Amino acid sequence: MIAEVNNVILTPLVSKTLSSIQEDGGDTLCEVIDKAIGTILDLKIGNNVDADKLISDISDLRIVACVIRELVPQKEKGGSNV
Repeated sequence: MIAEVNNVILTPLVSKTLSSIQEDGGDTLCEVIDKAIGTILDLKIGNNVDADKLISDISDLRIVACVIRELVPQKEKGGSNV
């Protein structure tokens, strides 16, 4: 079922993702972003950053990106949102 609230399209996936973020995922997503920013700042000021930590932070950011992507309804062929 697709609903529209305040010009926002809510599909089952979008609704489920929002619910997950509201229940407990929001803090985790923000921590991942903050951790990655800290690593980038450490690199900028010349601190030693372990390559494995850098790769781990980048991997975690990709997961955050996937969660954010789930908030955007995907268009099916023919132009309807799913």
